[in-house]
Amino acid sequence: MSNVRMYAFFGLFLATTPATAGEIAMTELGESAQTLSAGELLLHPLFYASSYGITDDLQVNLSILEYLGQPNVALEYNLTDNETLAISVNTFFSTDWATEYNTVGSGGTLTIKLDEDNLNFSVGKERIHQRTDFDVEPYGSPVIPLAISYDHRLDEATVLHFGVESDGFQIANKRTPMILSAHWAHSINNVRLRLGVDAVAGVHPLSTLSPVMAATAAETGAAGALPDWPVVPLPHLEMWFSF
Repeated sequence: MSNVRMYAFFGLFLATTPATAGEIAMTELGESAQTLSAGELLLHPLFYASSYGITDDLQVNLSILEYLGQPNVALEYNLTDNETLAISVNTFFSTDWATEYNTVGSGGTLTIKLDEDNLNFSVGKERIHQRTDFDVEPYGSPVIPLAISYDHRLDEATVLHFGVESDGFQIANKRTPMILSAHWAHSINNVRLRLGVDAVAGVHPLSTLSPVMAATAAETGAAGALPDWPVVPLPHLEMWFSF
């Protein structure tokens, strides 16, 4: 079933299902340092990672189809979560189906709670390794993901998300890759929709699909070449289920 047919099916499902607004939690958006409660499941049917709360402080994220064929797994642990802030650390591993390119990384997230809104800061480090006939060697340049986002709650069922992402390593080398995002997230029963736009600036558009493509773009100089790759708006569409 194609993506268009899949979403058409979900659209028909929503149109024929009595709409009951359920609360969408900030943890569901993925940028917060808050983790899922024990036993809570977020199920993405397509390319995005699904999440499961192992305990109230530890969640696992797993995707088979994310990044168009790079299965991955990630763990996130919440260090603290109180009325004013939350802090978490994470680690992840991804590979291609041939296991030729393996990506490992770790990072941390700080969430500052502003009434019902969240201000999120995250930083990490990723490194791609290539498996050769004799050894496993680093591939491309390291990636230092930097992200700032603001989640504004309109009501219990609707959240607006605004974010900016970049790469600290590229910035240090006088390049300015950047992804600006503006999304609308809404809940209907246990179904979640997230629609918006991601504006990719100063980076080869294809590099947003894969860490390997990003490293290749950086090595060839495509990443950060603003005259060659101006701002490219890309549609953002997600649908998931909360259990």
